Amino acid sequence: MVYASRNSFTFIISFMAMILGISLSTPTVHSADVILMWDRPDDARVSGYKIFYGPADTDFKAVPNETILSPAQTSCDIYNLKAGTTYGFAAKSTDKEGNESVFSETIFYDVPIEPPNDDPNGHDDDDDEDDGNGGNGDDGNNGDNGDGSDDDDNDGEGDKRGGGSGGCFIRVVSAP
Repeated sequence: MVYASRNSFTFIISFMAMILGISLSTPTVHSADVILMWDRPDDARVSGYKIFYGPADTDFKAVPNETILSPAQTSCDIYNLKAGTTYGFAAKSTDKEGNESVFSETIFYDVPIEPPNDDPNGHDDDDDEDDGNGGNGDDGNNGDNGDGSDDDDNDGEGDKRGGGSGGCFIRVVSAP
């Protein structure tokens, strides 16, 4: 989680991104569609969020790409990420007066050049095993528990990875 204070307004935002699918735009070039998800801060003053993303080698945090005006909306669809590009994602909480939190931890996702589903049986996991389970994606989790949930401590919740206090992770959940 990211804890920040600005003008006596404290935000708590835990931000994660889940890659839910890859869509083909041509036979040799594809793009990724992602859904970013985060935990709603436990602060009644939060009125929305600003979502920032872009190629990692750019100043993608300069201007928000998405503005969400409801504190209850804790996800955002992002479409047409370019194949072969590394993207960075970050978020801020906002209040009605326009105060903003500091950035959440920045997370990164490498959009694959090849579509992830090269299994002739139609399995679309990323662990190269024909077992029906997804691999661990790019979340930094080296110990997937085998059921695709990244719940290594078996507490019923996915384990957040990424170092620091941001608790951010990216996981490839499925591809259509």
